[in-house]
Amino acid sequence: MPIHSPDLRLTYFPDPKVGTSTMRAVLGALAHGMEPETFLSKHHEKANANKAIAAQPFAKAMRNAKGLPAAETLVLVRDPVRRFFSGYENKVRSGHLARRSEGPVVPGTDLPSRPDLTVFLDNLEAYSAASFMIRKHFRSLTYFLGKDLGIFDHVHAIERFPAFAAFISGRLGRPLTFPHVKRQDMSWVTEVPPEIRRRVEILSQDDYLLLHNHYGADLPGITIPDWILETLRAPRSQTR
Repeated sequence: MPIHSPDLRLTYFPDPKVGTSTMRAVLGALAHGMEPETFLSKHHEKANANKAIAAQPFAKAMRNAKGLPAAETLVLVRDPVRRFFSGYENKVRSGHLARRSEGPVVPGTDLPSRPDLTVFLDNLEAYSAASFMIRKHFRSLTYFLGKDLGIFDHVHAIERFPAFAAFISGRLGRPLTFPHVKRQDMSWVTEVPPEIRRRVEILSQDDYLLLHNHYGADLPGITIPDWILETLRAPRSQTR
């Protein structure tokens, strides 16, 4: 659910694979009167999602926010394709799903628990049905943030993290050092074949539309694929 920070005078709406572990660490540290690195060394488990601070479907998150003190709202966004690849690295390629499955296949299925990217894409719906972890982390941004980012007071893209860090430090009134909770080797992404990347782009169309509608041409470090831009710019009669 949304997390309120009296120190920042903000209510943060988490959405998976968009810096949520880092933000939970920062907000937890502030709530405990610690620096983020100290908080992580003593309370690392509190930077992980639980029912009290986990991302929620948009409508449910908005309802729960009404029970929190009045404050300006904050969300983080990210290039949708990068977000998908980050989720795949963290939850699948790294072996996380395989460890949870405790074997070479996902329990109750014949799905390999450590599939390559093509197999994962071919069976994404089945993986989502079989695993709550996959279902949660591969839902669209719109599932968590709705279809209009304009309802939030502050929208920051992690592609421009220095600007976001400066914003948070300004709210706090002092410099704040952000930990990088989940470091990942993403070098393999440069080798993803164009046809596979296109499939991820197709899955991400709604999220690109969400970002385009909010930012217009001034996308913060996010590149909308040309073919999606052409669709967005086409006369309405041609897109039906």
